[in-house]
Formats: sequence, C-alpha cells, structure tokens
Amino acid sequence: MNIFRPFILLSLLAGYFPLAALAAGVDIKIRGVDDELRENINTSPALLTLQASDEVSAWRLRTLRDEIRTQTVAALKPFGYYQPTVNVVLTEPASSADDWVVTVQVEAGPATLVRDADIRLSGPGAEQPALQQWLQDWPLPQGQRLLQPDYTRAKQALPRLARSLGYVNGRYTATRIRVDVPSNQADIQLHYVTGERALFGGIEFGEVPLRQKVLNRFMQFSPGDPYLDSAVDQLRSDLAASGFFSTVDIVEKVDRQSEPPVISLNVKLELRQPNTYHAGIGFGTDTGPRFQAGWDIHKLNTHGDSLALGFGAQQADQEFFLRADYLRPRGDNAGDYYFASASLQRQDDDFEFEDTDTGVDIFPRLDGDRFSQLATFGLINQSRLGGHSGWLLERRYFLSFLNENYDALGGSLGLEQQALLDANPGLLPLLETDQQLVTAGVSFDLQNIRGTGFDIRGTRAHLRVLGSLEGAGSDTSFMQGYFGVNHQLRLGERSKLLLSGELGYTEVGTTNLQLMLGDQSLDFSLTDLPERYRFQAGGDASVRGYGFESLSNNRNGSNHLLTGKVEYEYLVGRNWSIAAFTDAGNAFNDVGNPDLRIGVGLGVRFYTVVGPVRLDIASALNDNGSPLRLHLTIGSPLFNFGSLPFLGGP
Repeated sequence: MNIFRPFILLSLLAGYFPLAALAAGVDIKIRGVDDELRENINTSPALLTLQASDEVSAWRLRTLRDEIRTQTVAALKPFGYYQPTVNVVLTEPASSADDWVVTVQVEAGPATLVRDADIRLSGPGAEQPALQQWLQDWPLPQGQRLLQPDYTRAKQALPRLARSLGYVNGRYTATRIRVDVPSNQADIQLHYVTGERALFGGIEFGEVPLRQKVLNRFMQFSPGDPYLDSAVDQLRSDLAASGFFSTVDIVEKVDRQSEPPVISLNVKLELRQPNTYHAGIGFGTDTGPRFQAGWDIHKLNTHGDSLALGFGAQQADQEFFLRADYLRPRGDNAGDYYFASASLQRQDDDFEFEDTDTGVDIFPRLDGDRFSQLATFGLINQSRLGGHSGWLLERRYFLSFLNENYDALGGSLGLEQQALLDANPGLLPLLETDQQLVTAGVSFDLQNIRGTGFDIRGTRAHLRVLGSLEGAGSDTSFMQGYFGVNHQLRLGERSKLLLSGELGYTEVGTTNLQLMLGDQSLDFSLTDLPERYRFQAGGDASVRGYGFESLSNNRNGSNHLLTGKVEYEYLVGRNWSIAAFTDAGNAFNDVGNPDLRIGVGLGVRFYTVVGPVRLDIASALNDNGSPLRLHLTIGSPLFNFGSLPFLGGP
C-alpha cells in the first residue's frame, strides 16, 4: 500500500491545481463603486501585484484572494465607508489563450457622516483674515461624509498658510478623528495655536557693486516689520526682473527662540555679464525676411542705469531702424524709472489711391520715402495690485518729439501719374511734407497672465491717451485715445477661447478730395496725422485674411480704429493644437461709416519654448472672391495689440 502513496499524492495535487502549470494573465474588474473609490481600490498592493505580473497561477490567485478582500475594505475607509461587503470571485480561463478574471464586487454600505467638527484656531494670529478664511472653508462640517483625503489636505494646508504669514511657531494641540463604526458617525477634533508672529530681522546683501540706495528700491519692508512670505517672493521677483543679476538666492534664518520670532534674510546675488549681444533673422508673412541686432549694457554705473541699442531691417517696405533706450532707477519703488529713447526710421511708403469700399487701386501709386526721428522722455511706474501674484500695472507718462519727412515726388513719374497731379493740384501738398510734433501722453498697461504653453491664460489691457497743440512746438493739434484688451480662458482640459478687441479715436483734421482722371474718380480721404500716429488694421496680428496694414482710408492710415476677434483652440497632441477664428475690423476716418471687414479661417499651433508658432489660413470675406491668405506668427496673442502704433520707449 505504501508503494502507491506518492502516486496518490501526485494525483490529488494535479486535481487540485489543474492549471498550475498553465499560468495566464489577469483581467481585474471592480464592480459596484464610482470612479474615485474604484481608483483607490485598484491601487491596493495585492491588485498592483497582479497588474504587474504577465502570468499568474491559480495557486497564487487563491492565496491573494483574502488579501484583496482585506485591502479593498481598507481602501474604502478613507472615503467614509467602514461597513462594506466585499466579495472576490475568481473565474478560470476557458482556454490557454484566455486570462483569469478577478471580479471584486463591492457594496459600500452606509456612509460615515461627521457628527461633530471641533475645529479651533487660537493664539495671536487667530483673527488673521487668511486663517479665518481657512476656517470658513473647512471641508468637513457636520453632516458631511467623512473624507479623510479632504481632512488631510486641509490639515496640512493650515501650517503652511500660517508660516507664510509669519507664525513660524504655530502647532496643533489636538488632531483626532474618532469613528463610531456601529452608528456610522465620526467626531473630528483639530485645534491649532498660532504663536507670536515673526518679524523681519536683518537683511544682508553681501558685496554688490551697486549703491545702497539702488538696492533699497527693492526693499518694500524693513527690519521690525511683520513677516510676510509674499514680501520675500516680491523681493526675489523684483531682483530677478531688474536685469542686474544672473542669480538671486534668498536664504531665511529663523530664530524661533526669540520672542517674538525673528526671520533674517541673506540675499545672495551674482551680477550678470555687463554686456549682452544678440542678433537674429526671421521671416513673417507681413514683413518678409528680417534681421535684428542689439547691444544691451545692463549696468552702466553704480546708480543702476542701463542702455539698450538696436538695429533692424526687413524686406517689406525696405524698412530699417536704429534705436537707443535708456533707463535710470528713481525713487524707492523697484518698478520706478526715468526713461529716454531715440529712434531713426526709414521706409518705402507708397502713396496709394485705393477705393476703400472695393479695395481696388483706381490710380497708379506714387513711390514715397518716409524718414522719421523720434525722441521720447518720461517716467515709468510698475506696481502689483493684490500682492505678489496679483495684476501688474505699468503707468507711463511721456513727452515725445517727432520730426517726420515724406516725399512722394522725388522719383520719376509716369505719364498717368503726372496727368493725375496736373488734374488734381490739391494732391501736391500731401505728397511732400515735413511735420514737427511735440506730444504729451499717458499710458496704462494692466495684465495678469499665468501658465505656459497651451495652458497660458489671463488678461492684458492697454489704455493710452496722448495729444499735441499747434503752436506749442507742433504743426498739428490732435487728441487720441486707444483701448485694447486680450483675454484668454480655458474651457476644459483641451479647449480654450481667445477674445480680443481694440478701439481707437482721434480728434484731428482730415483732407477730403474728389480725385478725377478721365472717366475715373475716387473719393480720397487723408488724415492730418503724421504716419507714426495713424491707425491701420489688417495682417497677422490684426484682422487676418487681409494684407498687413491694408485696412484704412485709401491704405494711407486713418484716425479711428475698431477691431475684434474670437478664436477657439483645441489641443490635439502634447504640443499641437488646431484653431478656428473670426476677425473683424477696420481703420477709418468717418466715425459714422466704419465699414468693418471680416476674415474667417483655420489654424495650427505648435508650442515651443519661445511661444506658440501660429500658422493660419484666412479668407477675406469682404474682398472679391474671398481670397485666402497665409499668416505666420510666433508668440502668444495675449501679449500683442496688432493695430497699436509704436511710439518708442523701452
């Protein structure tokens, strides 16, 4: 009888583990709970072990079944379910090609509710508005389902918030959750004492070749002031934004034993290289090939003055410019400067005779050259509204001196061009001008932009008012106002909407002529403004579907402006998105007849470290045949106002 014992044992084992040698994969199904609970159950150690296994035996599954049940019960407790019913069913594979099926059937049972929430703040900082707001936002009031993740997040957030306000010795004196399982009720006890608020101590900058007066501009607090984490963040941000330093590192030393506590700062700074040289080439559908070069001198002296020199040229209009921008710190605010800028600009600027309504050239254009010199002086003030992460407001007060020369008579004239001038002598004063203007103005730029890549969102608004007075150094009197706003918001994980609008108005004279040549006639309107201050619409950053600065009276610029755009963007890949848009607008002299032009189109966006590369195909609905136009730009439209004349200044 004993001789058969091994064979009997092998037979029994083979019957009990028929698939032990035929290991297979596992398909896990969790039934009876919502996504949040299912996710927590799915990350339990036993199920993670099965998910990581390419093959598993019946013996291994049966040994894990009790662990799966126990861990599922534990995974439900953080969400307030302490009396669940859990059943784990193993379904064998029908063939060697199939997987085991592990079904975790869950009945969560009654939820545990908060019976009493004893949440207390005490100590000198208990009445701080931010801490009181935390108390008001406590996520687990009486009657709420006990959610331990919410409890943990709120519990951890309070010490961080108190620390940011200077309460470095704050501590919990009671932290307890007591669950009465039979009655499905829980009591929470959370008591926090803030302690005394810390004060700023000494502030050391080390050896930096800048005057102490310059460094003091960045200090918006003094030793002995109540500590604020946001004030330190603002100091770090202002130092980095100054352009003086390549590295900004602020080390805090906390003396908790002092009464009250004291936080001293050691500001470690490394000066950037004194000179930066840069050059670049590019291409735009509005500009053609272009080139830019610059020399930035970041620190001219111990006062912190800086100078930027630039040169640029582009194929469109054979334009080139030279610029110099000078900044000098002033006052005690890190965002306050004196500034001065000067620029020289030359460009081909043809005098055109386009029918504003149809966009058709009625008479041959006249080749014109425009040369301008502009000098601007003023004050800059930057401040944050609502703290370090709030809105950035920049105010500029400026005085500009402009000399602009225009000549459209210096070149050779064709027979038809000469006949046009002979028949319309009123054109001659417009074709050869030399204008001088002294302009005073103020501008406000308000922005709150956050995020990067596709996630960039926020608002930027710009308001500018300026004018000149004839006889006070100016050949023309005018008053001009401009307002533009860009707003970008997320509509979900993959969608966002861009809304943009511009409005410009100028109080100035206009020359209106009825031009005649043979059987051709044209209602011609030209503003008395120098070209530098004229509004023009159309192009990559304005009304797409139309040529660059092609929308204005007879294509020569106008007194008034109205544009708007709506763009929807959808993310299709990690860095790729598609867009659909509608733009509308025009520049015009007659307020009663804006004659808005509409462009619609589709685009592709590719997000890079220098901003999105935007490729658009747009149709000009108000042009004959609705022609298509390609537009290529780099950078977020949040930062750009496409129809705003550039007046110089850093």
